[in-house]
Amino acid sequence: MALVSCRECGKKISDSTNTCPQCGAKQRVLSKSQVAYLAWGIVFIVFASFFNYVGIVEGGYDASVLAPMIPLYVIGIVLLILFNNSKKKSATKVN
Repeated sequence: MALVSCRECGKKISDSTNTCPQCGAKQRVLSKSQVAYLAWGIVFIVFASFFNYVGIVEGGYDASVLAPMIPLYVIGIVLLILFNNSKKKSATKVN
């Protein structure tokens, strides 16, 4: 366990705590699954944007551009929704 600074008062606290013992401020702690949802969601949306850019540069959207672009956007958005939902569940957890 490492020591980090509290977001509110700046005192050193454990990185595994959800609230500061000195001031009671909630700390933002992301689990590994939250980080994975966020990272993969961004990756999929970046790849979809690349295919979108290729479609613009090539002068039109044909099946070779639309086929990978739409599913990548959908997967990216679903992963970001999962990230958002996992934050709500972890925020309601009581220590």
